[in-house]
Amino acid sequence: MFFSACLTKPLEVTIPQQEQKTVVFSQVIPGRIMIVALTKSFGALELQQDEGDSVSTNFLDKLLEDNAEVTISYDGNTDTLFRIEKGLYASVNTPQNANIIYDLKILNERGEEVKASGYMLPKIDFTAVTPSIEKGKDTTTTIQYSFTDIPNTDNWYMINFYRQGQNLQGVDVNNIFSNGQNNLVRTEIISDATFNGTYEGESKFNGFELGANDTIAVAISNINEDYFKFLDLRQRGGNIFSELTREPISYPTNVKNGYGFFNTHYPDIKIFDLNDY
Repeated sequence: MFFSACLTKPLEVTIPQQEQKTVVFSQVIPGRIMIVALTKSFGALELQQDEGDSVSTNFLDKLLEDNAEVTISYDGNTDTLFRIEKGLYASVNTPQNANIIYDLKILNERGEEVKASGYMLPKIDFTAVTPSIEKGKDTTTTIQYSFTDIPNTDNWYMINFYRQGQNLQGVDVNNIFSNGQNNLVRTEIISDATFNGTYEGESKFNGFELGANDTIAVAISNINEDYFKFLDLRQRGGNIFSELTREPISYPTNVKNGYGFFNTHYPDIKIFDLNDY
């Protein structure tokens, strides 16, 4: 038997590059602190061929949006955020009140104006959070939790699990590109369309995710539907490397003249020392 095949001549395709835009991530930390992280968008072809399966520190550093003017306005007041470090801005005076619209305004170093608005939904609290550890050849940490749905409205919830680190108190905007050093171990998202009244959940972690000697935090936030869809797409998209090899995903955003999401959800945070369990 004989087989023959031919290879078509490769065609050169010119792909127009998208204009670089500011990418917004934000987090409310109980105690009147709002943090906004700013980075810059980039094209898949900008990654160096020899990067391998990691992203260099120099490349990430170039993506941080520095020297920006950042303000948050609410109820006729405007607070100017101060620079914590490159790409990270915070306010320690902004009140955190439910049912208020917070308007974010950014003037980046390129002179571009970026805007976003976030509505702070009512806070949701855990009714119970209980860690347990099964020690053996493979240590397994199980976290059981429950909360009661806010009645008479459609609701969406986000539960974050953190391990001990510099930003344990609820900041999930560090290490945005998930290079394996992130304090945020896992995010669970839940729609109240999947349960009635009280939700009882259980999440299991292996020893690489949570260690028996770790201090951990479990946080729940009441989020809006758009952010729920954003997180759902992000989880299905995988990490930064797998996204580059899959079909493009159009993420929802509430940022004008930019990307990402400006959030004002207020988390309930429970902290545990696993040595006690």
